[in-house]
Amino acid sequence: MDKEALKNFNGTIPRAPQIEEEIEEDSFEGYLRQHFRDIVNPRTMSSDGKKIIDFPTFYSWRKEIGTVLTIEEIEGIYNTIVENKEGCDLMDFILINKIIDENDGA
Repeated sequence: MDKEALKNFNGTIPRAPQIEEEIEEDSFEGYLRQHFRDIVNPRTMSSDGKKIIDFPTFYSWRKEIGTVLTIEEIEGIYNTIVENKEGCDLMDFILINKIIDENDGA
């Protein structure tokens, strides 16, 4: 790690937002939140009342913005995060995209 960065380290390690209220508008998470809002069907809700996106909707959107991963690879990531839920909510959507971006073209 950079010696100068270590000297100025104040003990706080930045972390990704854990809930929607922690998302800053001008951030990667804010960018993804806007996309989520653009593609989510307002009538598609999970049993606990969260707006959700199913895999076909997610994949169609993800293909539009670009990826080199196959549908099987993306579906594997999606299913790992969503697991036994009815679809991905906003925070799942952000996490899935971070994982895809970390693996896309690697």
